[in-house]
Amino acid sequence: MHCGLRRNTMKRFKHVPHWLKIIVSLSIILGLMLGVYFYFSQRNSVYRSIEQDLSIVADLKVKQITDWKNERLGDAQVIKENGEIQNGWLDDQLFLTANAIEILESLQQAYNYQHILLVDPVTATAVTIDEQPMEIHSFAVEAAKQALGANEIVVTDIHQIEDVYRPHFDIAIPYPDAVNGDGRVILLQTGMEEFLYPLLQSWPTASTTGETLLIEQIGDEVVFLNDLRHVENAALNLRIPLTEDDVPAIMAVKGITGPVKGVDYRDVPVSAVIKPVPETDWFMISKMDIKEINQQWMLQTFALIITVILFVVSAITGASYLWQRDEKQYFLGELETAQALRESEERFRVYIE
Repeated sequence: MHCGLRRNTMKRFKHVPHWLKIIVSLSIILGLMLGVYFYFSQRNSVYRSIEQDLSIVADLKVKQITDWKNERLGDAQVIKENGEIQNGWLDDQLFLTANAIEILESLQQAYNYQHILLVDPVTATAVTIDEQPMEIHSFAVEAAKQALGANEIVVTDIHQIEDVYRPHFDIAIPYPDAVNGDGRVILLQTGMEEFLYPLLQSWPTASTTGETLLIEQIGDEVVFLNDLRHVENAALNLRIPLTEDDVPAIMAVKGITGPVKGVDYRDVPVSAVIKPVPETDWFMISKMDIKEINQQWMLQTFALIITVILFVVSAITGASYLWQRDEKQYFLGELETAQALRESEERFRVYIE
């Protein structure tokens, strides 16, 4: 009888009940399903959050550039309508009265213009307001002619004259000569390094790869108008042919706006947002490396994996506890039965004796 009890006990130890196997299997499957779901859900959530941040940065930069540009146009309009400057030209030469020059000098100091030039677009000559000769780009000469022809303020593209001064754009303010049929122009040269480049290079959050780019199509290439985080002296020097379809800068000039994914000028995978700059041919691109984005949600994924493991372990532990409790009750019952059997046998033996 005792041998039968031991055999039954060993048999129950060797065979795990089916309900425990089902619970363990379901726990593992459920844990894996939840892990996969939250893995992709968390990844998509992080990417959406990054895209929103990039969009906010791009919108902010576009607004700041637009406001800054409008302020410069406002300065030009004030100069154009200033009677002291309108009447301050001396004969048909590139000279102004002392009062007019004083006004321009105070404006240059207040708003940090690179140069303020007096231009004769017919002869393509220019002098500074202190009467020093200055070389000007063909962009500026053409803008001066357009300004005189329409009697309206004209803004050039960003350009540079090597070995003279760094990237800038010019604002041409016309002063037509009704008698001679020509006229002269005041040219405000606005440098990029004083405001625009620091604005573009700043990033509102702690990021090792976050960057904003200002680009424009010139011919069959896209030209980067600002200095870049990873390339020195990139402004107006770094160019990408329009055949590079997977580059966000190329996507921009082909009419694509909003969130995109591609490779940047370093051939590194990035997530980017493209925004046009109003009333210009420029595009603003805010971008971040995919690698940095992945690092953000991988940390959360690690925490998720730990949570799933704990869930599965807890489910198995709970099932094991229930099984052990059931086994304990069974063995206690078996012991009580065996004890009763022994007592019965003892009474029977006594009775027989």
